Amino acid sequence: MKPSYIRKPKGRTNYYFCATIKGKRYFQSLGTENREVAKRRARLKHKAIIEEDWSRLEETGQQRTFATVGEVLWAYSAAAVLSGLRPRTVKDNASALRRVVTIGARAQKPDELSTGELTSALVNRYERAKMKALPDDMESADRVRTTIASTLTQARSVFSKKVLPQYEELNLPDLSEFLLAGQVKPPVRYSELPPPELYLPTIEAGRKLPPALRTVFYLA
Repeated sequence: MKPSYIRKPKGRTNYYFCATIKGKRYFQSLGTENREVAKRRARLKHKAIIEEDWSRLEETGQQRTFATVGEVLWAYSAAAVLSGLRPRTVKDNASALRRVVTIGARAQKPDELSTGELTSALVNRYERAKMKALPDDMESADRVRTTIASTLTQARSVFSKKVLPQYEELNLPDLSEFLLAGQVKPPVRYSELPPPELYLPTIEAGRKLPPALRTVFYLA
């Protein structure tokens, strides 16, 4: 494999710098769709990383910008392998993040959105958009609330403590707002007690036993 190269992933506008240098993986937007400009920026970036010349690396403009959602998801796929996550779980969580971003940021290309846009405002817009279609009957409405809450939980899993250490090469913003925001909660379900005629005889039978045996009787 080449130490570094550029490529334009399917569905993206800009070229990306791809490399594995000194055991670290890089996948960063070069901020241009011009191949020659991208090649020049990639050469500068590669040299700066090798020489650990952070001032030159900053000149490429990549350290000053936050990673995109697509860059995070690429790193998440790699980190998931090391973390032992199931492929289906990874796919579902990535899809959930893209759905939240598509609706909350009105982004036609969610992978190109900066992670700097992952804020409480985005979460609130996502929730409001989904709640507009809330059905009238309670059971259906509860299902919508459950879906909203579970989708946000899956989306946030991309930034869980289990995989976050693998993102050390990504420039990420403070994601506290995105991880904690949200007003929609899944409905609380209460279980109804069975009819008294089903449990009262058991209670009465247990009362006739010595205290030492009563607990065992009730738990059996």
